[in-house]
Amino acid sequence: MNECFRRAGLRRALEMGHRTMPVSSAPVNIDVERNLAYREAEDCDARLNLLDIYRCRVRGEGPRRPVALFVHGGDWSGGSKLAVHGREGGMAHWFAMRGWVFVSMNFRLVQNPLSPDADIPDQVDDIAKAIKWMSINIRRYGGDPSRITLVGFSSGAHLAALLACDPGYLQRYRLTNSVIAQIICLDGAHFDVPLAIRMLAEQSLGLAHQDRRVRKLLRLMGEDEGRQRRLSPAGHPLATLAGTRFLLLSAGMQGGGGQAFTKVMNERFSIQLKLAGVPVQHRHFAALGHKDLLLMRDEDCRQCVDAFLVQGGD
Repeated sequence: MNECFRRAGLRRALEMGHRTMPVSSAPVNIDVERNLAYREAEDCDARLNLLDIYRCRVRGEGPRRPVALFVHGGDWSGGSKLAVHGREGGMAHWFAMRGWVFVSMNFRLVQNPLSPDADIPDQVDDIAKAIKWMSINIRRYGGDPSRITLVGFSSGAHLAALLACDPGYLQRYRLTNSVIAQIICLDGAHFDVPLAIRMLAEQSLGLAHQDRRVRKLLRLMGEDEGRQRRLSPAGHPLATLAGTRFLLLSAGMQGGGGQAFTKVMNERFSIQLKLAGVPVQHRHFAALGHKDLLLMRDEDCRQCVDAFLVQGGD
């Protein structure tokens, strides 16, 4: 990567991914605690160690509220915790207005100047560390640390699912996957990395630049199928997840045309979870695009998520 491109990428990340969120941009009845450090490390830009907490303002203590942790997308190399921030209707505010404590986190980025030595296992470790931080601190913000829901978008859905399916990450912090009550995967696809690479390389799936996608996956996941399997949620024993509920949402549109990749990958992962006795629902939105699921502007999408949360005890 030439130096000019590296500087441009760093500048965009600093300007777009790590802006301080103005207090005035949140609805008046939403409190936002910004830029709380969940880990201290010198191996990356310090802003990648931060998280934000959104919660509805209420009088008095009241009962502990369920907690959601959002893992952003960005092809493992970009994105930020601000992806869920917006005026009324944004995901963070939607959860907060329903009585949730909503947490959105930054984490180390692979092949990014902000964290030049980071690898995908480091990203999953950051999520585990954030959950450990929440288990100790979220009560101060009215949250119940025993009722955590992971919400992952795109590559963040892969990371969230991998955290739950590979118990080693949470065990490092003396936690088990029982701390995760449920997972919502928004248009994730790489639940089985070797299969994803083969499909993208061998089939026309309606995605633009499939050859580039294959090359990037090989750079990130490696060419060794053993490593690819370890980085695949479906590559681990799934029966241990019987106490964790999954909601898989996939979108059918990209770049103005239809694509089949995310639907097929979600269908296959759903089948694997069911065979292992894991409660799972899959809903495909053929007319929606990738970011539509993140923005949650579609009424059917919101109702689907709402019904899933209600079934889980919200």
